[in-house]
Amino acid sequence: MAVISRFQLTRAGLTMLLSNDPGRARVIDVSSHDGHLGSHDVAVYDLAGLIDSSENDLRHLIATQKPVVGLVPGGRPDLGDGALAAGVAQLVAMDVTGSVLLQVLEKAVADGFPAVERRRERRRLALMSEFGLTARELEILVRIGAGVSNVQIADELYLSINSVKTYIRSAYKRIGVTTRAQAVLWVVRNGAHR
Repeated sequence: MAVISRFQLTRAGLTMLLSNDPGRARVIDVSSHDGHLGSHDVAVYDLAGLIDSSENDLRHLIATQKPVVGLVPGGRPDLGDGALAAGVAQLVAMDVTGSVLLQVLEKAVADGFPAVERRRERRRLALMSEFGLTARELEILVRIGAGVSNVQIADELYLSINSVKTYIRSAYKRIGVTTRAQAVLWVVRNGAHR
């Protein structure tokens, strides 16, 4: 299990909490491994890291396709909502007990990354329903949110540039935006990113 927090006290506390049952968990403090991941089955990520920084660390962690359990700081349920939309498997509060945390981590490992993909797919279906988007429009919005150019979108989806522009115009109309920057913000706020 990897423990990831920008706060040493949180890392030490989580490590100690999880190390109380060494037969069930081996904790890796990735801060001592220059942030390299790979030998973990599941990660605990302190969502307080999202308060003053971007979501790049969390996105990188989710990209490993290993389950991530988010530790929600007190008074910030909004961070948990965003983390779930980004692909975090489960959330736990700061007052979680060691035994409950171990159960949540074990469940996340048992469910595996496909559970995260299923949750992301449910989120996308909900967005399509809520905003009246077609699958293609949402697919293009997701790419816009990732910073992909119109030409790259056309290449990736085997569409003409004019078709891409048509999809963009209709998607923008459905979500109520007029600029690419607003569309990117919509993607982030609605958890529709890759």
